[in-house]
This record gives sequence, C-alpha cells and structure tokens, in this order.
Amino acid sequence: MNSQKILKIFAFYLLIVFFTGCAGTPIKFGGTHPNFDNTNVDFTKGKEIVSTASGFQLLLFIPININSRHEQALQQLMGMAGRDYITDIKIEESWVYAFVGTVYTTTIKAMSYPRKVVDSSDIQQTTSQSRVLNTDGRFIAYSDGTVLDTKTNLMWAAKDNGVDINWQNAKNYCENYRVGGYTDWRMPMQSELTGLYNKNKPRPMACDTSYNNRVETVLIDISCYYMWASETDSSFFRSTAACASFFDGEQAFFRQSYDGYMRVLPVRSIK
Repeated sequence: MNSQKILKIFAFYLLIVFFTGCAGTPIKFGGTHPNFDNTNVDFTKGKEIVSTASGFQLLLFIPININSRHEQALQQLMGMAGRDYITDIKIEESWVYAFVGTVYTTTIKAMSYPRKVVDSSDIQQTTSQSRVLNTDGRFIAYSDGTVLDTKTNLMWAAKDNGVDINWQNAKNYCENYRVGGYTDWRMPMQSELTGLYNKNKPRPMACDTSYNNRVETVLIDISCYYMWASETDSSFFRSTAACASFFDGEQAFFRQSYDGYMRVLPVRSIK
C-alpha cells in the first residue's frame, strides 16, 4: 500500500471522527401536555433547579462525552424535579480551552413546581377496577397487585422483579410490565425510590436474610439490597446508571452491565 493511499484512508478516518464529534444527541422538552391541569400545581412553592454536564474535545477532533452532555444534563434535571412540573427552561453553553483540548459544559436551569396531592375521589376513579386489600398509613394495596402512595401520587408494583438483573433488562422489564392492566409502567427515578426508604423500619431481605432492608411500608416487597433507577451517565468511558440502596439509604451509580443483588420496582404516575 503506497503512502498516498495511506494518507487518503487516514484523512477519511479523521473526517468520520470529526463529523461524529459534531453529531450530538438531540433532546426534546416538548410543550404543554394536552391534558395539563394547572389546578393540580402548587405555584406557591416553586424552586430553581440547575444541572450541568461536561464533555471533552481531545486534540480538537476526538470527542469524549461531547455528544451526550445535553442528554445527561436533562436527565439530571428530571431527577432533581422528580414529579414536579418544570417551566422556564434555560440552556447555557460554556467552554474552557486547555493544552490538549477543550472542555464543553452544558448548564440547564428551570423552575419546578410540586403537584398537589390527589383527593380521595381521584384515587377511587383510578383504582375503580380493583378492591382494597390493605392499608398502611399513606399506602393502599389493591387486589390487582398495585400499591398507591397517596402522598406522592405514585402507583408502585407490589413487589420487585425478584431476581438479579442489569439496568437495560430492568428498563425493558418496566416498559413491558402490565400488572393491573396499565400500560404506562416505567423505571422509577432515584428520588422516587428514596421516598420509599425508612431507616427506622428494618425487615429481613429475601436475597440475604442475615441483613435487613428498610422500607417505608410492608405493602411493597423489596427483596434485595439495590433498586435500579432511570438516570444514566456515560462519564469516564463507561456507562453507569443510578440506583438506591434499601440496606443503608445510599444513592449511587453502578455499571449498567452489573446485576449482582440488583432489582427493579416498576412505577407509574397517577394523572
């Protein structure tokens, strides 16, 4: 192979890398939901939330987390908001030049407003096809295998998946979950899972009975140490995802391929 052909191949490779570095992952904020009801929002308790994510352009043309920084920043923002409504979104871009490349940072700012707690008539309508099996404070267990948290307006599966599972399979499990006849089950956010943790309510975990989980209600069966959450991160050349520990309340990020002692608990929002 002569030197001219080698140079052409190298130039073609550089061109591919350059355009790959310019091809960022698009994010969509959408508009006002067609079923949006502003009477369900408490506009007296708004707060500003801010998320940031960075990427590095090595030697001007090799992208490291450049393409995914907008998506990462948005996921962080959604995790901070939880179930709050988000308005007044602003995006800021900044960069810092270094000797071997450039650091690009995306900052997203927004206002979040909490939802009001649904009243008893909303709960009755939502669960009209099932009967109450048991109650535990703010939690109501129904005959269709669901548990309603009347404080957060979240409906949980009554039990997790029961076996070790990695993040991608956990996501698929939630999206295909059909308990109660509902089709809008999803993977919970880390902040939603931590709302089920209570250090003062220990009980033996099924996967290791020598240790305890600490769960807010006995109506939800959490069988092992960790629950996967929906937030992800691709920093430092590896893909990780959020999780929450019901052993000690820890919030962490693990490799998405990891499955040891990991479970997932589907959730859906009561509209």
